[in-house]
Amino acid sequence: MITINTWRDPYDAGFTTTKPKQVSFQPGLTVLVGCNGAGKSTLLMNIKEEVAEQKLPCHSYDNLVDGGNHLGAILGGYGEEGDDLALGVSLFTSSEGEEIKGNISRESRLYKSFLELGYYNNRDYKLRRIFKDEDEDGNEKIISNVRILLFDAVDSGMSVDAVIEIKALFDTMMQDAAKMGIELYLIISANEYELARGSQCFDVNTGKYLTFADYEEYRDFIIKSRMKKEVRNKKAAERNEKRRQKEIAALQKQYEKKLAKYQSLLKKEAAGEKLPYYEKYDAERDVKSIIRDLKDYGVEMPEFKVEEGKL
Repeated sequence: MITINTWRDPYDAGFTTTKPKQVSFQPGLTVLVGCNGAGKSTLLMNIKEEVAEQKLPCHSYDNLVDGGNHLGAILGGYGEEGDDLALGVSLFTSSEGEEIKGNISRESRLYKSFLELGYYNNRDYKLRRIFKDEDEDGNEKIISNVRILLFDAVDSGMSVDAVIEIKALFDTMMQDAAKMGIELYLIISANEYELARGSQCFDVNTGKYLTFADYEEYRDFIIKSRMKKEVRNKKAAERNEKRRQKEIAALQKQYEKKLAKYQSLLKKEAAGEKLPYYEKYDAERDVKSIIRDLKDYGVEMPEFKVEEGKL
């Protein structure tokens, strides 16, 4: 089991999608569930950061960033024909009916090496320096038998058949990891029921494991998750507006103070008092700067007449 500290404030003060300050994950396949915007991707980033600090070998894959619907291309050639890791799958996208191809053997070898070695065995991947150490003879040794694979948006655009084959592939990976004595964590975000069906799921909001008896139960969960998200968004919007108004009020107070100072300098100058040029210039600059800041907040400001120091 791995335990991580959750981000308390990834985007907004006082707001986090995962309520517990710590969450734990069980070995094997964990499917993160929640509506779109519930915080699945955020939690995956959170996990990646935390396990890196714990020096646990981890690799993350974002299906939308790392090649669109190419999860099958990466995992489809997992292992090589004739070895213990052999498994060939052919995946199709439901939206286009297009067979996912390309880079199968190359990428599959990287996943194979990750399970066996704890790092990607290529020149571009530098995790080996983080997750490996050297023994007394200077030989590299793995310092953990844990492997963590994070997958985001893996079922986007996938047909039911494709998702079923992906799950079968994950099962094979876990079996192979067990043979190697590896504690494998496959943590995946799901957008569709098929990936969650029959899997141990993880509610990203409560930080608890759950399972779904059928599609209707999953559908009810997603609807409730959407309702919770709407409440959170509303509260966040209210907090943001309060903060915005507070910042505007502070700027207006500064504006009045700086404008009064500038007008005082003009009066002294009009009365014949000799002032250093920079003093008047700095005061003028401060007033203009605050006016710009207030305009950025959407506050309508009258024109500032430099010569008179008036509005």
